[in-house]
Amino acid sequence: MTRTKRDFGTIRRRSGGRYQAFYMGPDQDFHRAPSTFQTRADAEAWLAHERRLIQEDTWSPTRSRRAKVARTAEAFGPYAGAWLSQRDVKPRTRALYQRLLERFLLPEFEQVALRDITPAVVRGWHAGLDPHRPTQRAHAYALLRSILATAVADEILAANPCRVRAPGPPPGPAGSNQPPWTSSPSSWRTCPTGTRPWSCSVPGAGCGSGRWPSWAAPTWT
Repeated sequence: MTRTKRDFGTIRRRSGGRYQAFYMGPDQDFHRAPSTFQTRADAEAWLAHERRLIQEDTWSPTRSRRAKVARTAEAFGPYAGAWLSQRDVKPRTRALYQRLLERFLLPEFEQVALRDITPAVVRGWHAGLDPHRPTQRAHAYALLRSILATAVADEILAANPCRVRAPGPPPGPAGSNQPPWTSSPSSWRTCPTGTRPWSCSVPGAGCGSGRWPSWAAPTWT
C-alpha cells in the first residue's frame, strides 16, 4: 500500500490496485470516500469536489450527506403513512386524511421517491383531478402540500414542489354566470348577502376569497 501526500487530503493505493481517498474536515475528523476508485484521477476528483464544498461553505460530513440521500430516496407512501401516524388530530380528521391519501395521493405517489416529486409532477397530477369537484380537489392538494412541507422541515427536500396557483371559481353552465351547482339564479339568495358565493365578503359567511362555503360545497361520492 502506497500513500501520496497532498496539500489537501490523502490518496492511498491499496494492494488490489484501487485507490482510497480521505481528508480531515473542518470538524477535525477524517472523512473517507464512500468507495474506492479505479484510478488515481477519480480519487483526486473526489478530493477536489470535497475541498470546493469547504471553500464555498456548503460542506457537511459525508456520512450526513449519504443519510440525506437515502432519505430523499424514501418513497412517498411510507413517509405519508408515518406523517399521518404522528398527527395529533381528531379521529374524524384522521379518517378524512386517510381517505384522501387512499383515493387521491397513494395511487399516484405511493412508490415515487420524495426527491422525484417535482413541481411539474405535482402540476400534472393536479391537472388530472376532476375540476368539477373543486372541494375534494382542494383538500387532496392541501394534504399533499402539508406532507411535503414536513419533508422540507425534515430537511429531506430543499423546497416544497406544491406550487399550483389556487384556481378561481369554477365556471357555470355555458353562456351563463350561474354557480355550477345550480341552474337557478334565485339560489344565490341562500348566501346571506344574496350575492354569488365567490364574491361575498361578509366575515363569517364563508363565501368570499375564492373559498367554497360549507352550504354550497359539492358532496363527495
